[in-house]
Amino acid sequence: MLKILVIDDEKPTLSMFKLFLTAYGYNVLVAEDGKTGLEIFEKERPQIVFTDLKMPGMDGIEVLRNIRAFHETEVIIITGHGDMEKAVEALDLEASDFINKPVEKRALESALKRAELRIKHRGIATSELTLSRTSDSGICLRISGKLAGASSVEKQLQSNSNNSTIRNNSTIRNNSTICNKSTIRNKSTIRNKPTICNKPPIDYKSSRHDKSILNNDSFFKDINSLDVEFSADFSINRDGFDWLVNFMEWVKDHGISITMTGLSYNYIRFFQMAGLHEFANIITSKYDD
Repeated sequence: MLKILVIDDEKPTLSMFKLFLTAYGYNVLVAEDGKTGLEIFEKERPQIVFTDLKMPGMDGIEVLRNIRAFHETEVIIITGHGDMEKAVEALDLEASDFINKPVEKRALESALKRAELRIKHRGIATSELTLSRTSDSGICLRISGKLAGASSVEKQLQSNSNNSTIRNNSTIRNNSTICNKSTIRNKSTIRNKPTICNKPPIDYKSSRHDKSILNNDSFFKDINSLDVEFSADFSINRDGFDWLVNFMEWVKDHGISITMTGLSYNYIRFFQMAGLHEFANIITSKYDD
């Protein structure tokens, strides 16, 4: 039985969480403030922690920072209206997921399902990006695991242009040295789907708001649609989020329609708070049904 710790200064919220989580079969621990929550965490070592962002004394950001200093525990942030800036700050500290107040049953179940999936895959999962043509005028970008920023994206996708031997490999994992032929053959996953490999190397600059990666007209020549597919274990940090926003803005500005699929119910709401629905048609994941 998994242990779950819920930290929130509102007693009705704690009661709701305890009622639902106990009914789902979890061993539930609760704390009314961050300091007490960390004490319980150190004693009980729960596999999943829900923590509210705004609490008197030690807030959710500080709770997350303390846990992340030593542990890989799944920490799910409970956010409210107007918490966007704090939520993005939580991305910097590797928050696992987000759930909005008032907490909905569907949102809670989605967060739990995906947290358990990440726990199951911990230690063996790698982030993975796949870019492939789906038609003469369509491209699909598949994102699995954690999207960790532009340098990670460039490292995985630039290999498609640097090495013609991987023209039929649709997947490059970020645990390989990408520009080495033998390493690519040994560690990349071959799916026998076409990828875009015949483009020149992409100039990447390290500025957070740089838009050069993949942003060249030849790369998207004759493309009018982009499908972005997210895996069930998808997560993102702040640099990855910044890259995604900038990339989607660039794509949209070039008249390419964007569809996003596979996001959790909670990530959809988070992305909507950030305004990504202005760039893309976001479709609810069947995984959460």
